Amino acid sequence: MRRLLTSHWQLKLVSLLLAAVLWAVVMKEEKVVTMVHAPVELTHLPPDLVVTNEVEGLVSVKIRGAKSLILSFVPPQIELPQGQSHRLRVGENYLPIDPRQIPTPRGIEVLGVTPSSLRVVLERIMEKELPVEPRLEGLPAPGFRVKRTIVTPARVVVRGPERTLRVASRIITEPISLEGKRESFEQMADLESPGNHVSWKDEDCSRVKVLVEIAREGM
Repeated sequence: MRRLLTSHWQLKLVSLLLAAVLWAVVMKEEKVVTMVHAPVELTHLPPDLVVTNEVEGLVSVKIRGAKSLILSFVPPQIELPQGQSHRLRVGENYLPIDPRQIPTPRGIEVLGVTPSSLRVVLERIMEKELPVEPRLEGLPAPGFRVKRTIVTPARVVVRGPERTLRVASRIITEPISLEGKRESFEQMADLESPGNHVSWKDEDCSRVKVLVEIAREGM
């Protein structure tokens, strides 16, 4: 072990001296102040709450340091809330951004952040089973009519903000054209979300099979 530590000690000493000289040069450089943009990510949110507003994805960070350090500086991702998850509640939340908690390399100082806080609106999540209704467009060929439609699955479970789902009564499919149809047909159709921030509990249920039975008038 001693041999490992003492071998090539001259080279190690030279390396340390060079590093010290370079650092001294950097520290003697003229300090500059500039603004950089840092990405923001919401983390550690309560699992029973969902964000329902558009949250700013970038913030401006004012920094000061040697020009050579500034040019190579890559702004870190800022995770919010910064140790305040216990304060989050349903409704409006203002999450402060503490400049002291933004990691920077030695020689770069954070002077401030704009905005100093982000507005986050949270709503409680609920699940609801809703019937699926096909959206039919156009008319069959003259003398023909739609006898009935069969949707499989007929109901799906969605997950989203409580306020949105309490008033939702159905799920609509993408448009299905009847134009000129003379016979029954089957079609896979995507489902349209009943509101913002609403998702399917089972992703396999984001599409349904729609059977449209066409019959002659009077039959």
